[in-house]
Amino acid sequence: MKTLSLLSLCLVLGACGDKDTTDDSSATDDTAAAEGNGLPEGSSTWEGNIELAGFNFFVDVTIANSGGDLTGSIAFEDDPSNPSGLGTGTFGFTGTHDPVSGLVGIAPDDWIVPNNNSELLGFYGSYDPSTDTISGTMVDAASRTDNTFRGGPGSFTRVSGDGARTTAGDGAKALSTDLRHWSGTFQCASAVRPIEGELQYDGNGGVTGWLTFAEEDLADPCCTHDIYGVHNPTTGGVTLFPTTYTDYFATDTNYSTNWYDLTYDPSDESMVGDVRVTRGGCRADQVMVSFD
Repeated sequence: MKTLSLLSLCLVLGACGDKDTTDDSSATDDTAAAEGNGLPEGSSTWEGNIELAGFNFFVDVTIANSGGDLTGSIAFEDDPSNPSGLGTGTFGFTGTHDPVSGLVGIAPDDWIVPNNNSELLGFYGSYDPSTDTISGTMVDAASRTDNTFRGGPGSFTRVSGDGARTTAGDGAKALSTDLRHWSGTFQCASAVRPIEGELQYDGNGGVTGWLTFAEEDLADPCCTHDIYGVHNPTTGGVTLFPTTYTDYFATDTNYSTNWYDLTYDPSDESMVGDVRVTRGGCRADQVMVSFD
């Protein structure tokens, strides 16, 4: 991706009267600081590579960015020099971007072009405007019988899309920087289950915490794992990623970890949105939790 810079007309023509010796480097630095690390607004396309279980894949990524709320798709194909045998596939996603830190969180939604040999993948990383590249890690799912991750690095470089970069907004929907407990329910396509956890915003786009859920009653929990993710304090967007399980009590089940794409509403201290699973197909807006 070529980076274009504007040259002074005086330099091009070789003479423009009196020279302006004003040092504008501080103004340039101030502009860069104000812009932060925001992705281009609107539609953009990207290409790059991801790794999964030691295999390399080529990817084409589309992103639609509206103030840090993301939608898009990832199309992948085997690297012919070291094919995994998975072939090709395309899935949609939603996510959250913080324009100050540059953090980017992508939660997979559902298959657009199905691949029956593959599960859906999330992505957690950050955007560097100096290289026009989003770099991070692919986030797959763990389970009771396979409590590991196989996601490797991912990197996408912008091909098209020249919208103005997202800048910091009013921060009116910022999560508290205190560690806070929340609880509620979630549903994919079957039973409604209780869920609870804690979450803390670092004030710079990142969130960390933990969650646990149960079949019917949190007094008899199924599974617990830590969470981390990305928060936009202006849109209220919160995209959460799982770690491997730290506790798994219901040994007669084998649930996979999930991704969560939510929106925080400070007016009622709630987060509402979607749970996302490895196979896709969850109902929308079936996560409803509130902070204590």
